[in-house]
Amino acid sequence: MNVATGMLTQNWAAAWWACTAVLVLLGALLAVWQAKSGDAASRRQLIRDTESGSASQTMSGPGDQVVRGAKIQGDLNQRQEG
Repeated sequence: MNVATGMLTQNWAAAWWACTAVLVLLGALLAVWQAKSGDAASRRQLIRDTESGSASQTMSGPGDQVVRGAKIQGDLNQRQEG
């Protein structure tokens, strides 16, 4: 650990490259995690127990759009893209 710390504090270019590599790796891992956790079973839009003149839901990609216990007197628009 002391060798790595000493090398990075003496050579700032290497420190910046190491920092960039860690940030890129972290970003890639977060993107993969988000893609896997965003499956159709876990994506849901819900309008519940509301009273309004109109309501609208728009979702891109697969998932469920649900309206429960709502009193909508005007238009109800649900749009799912892709």
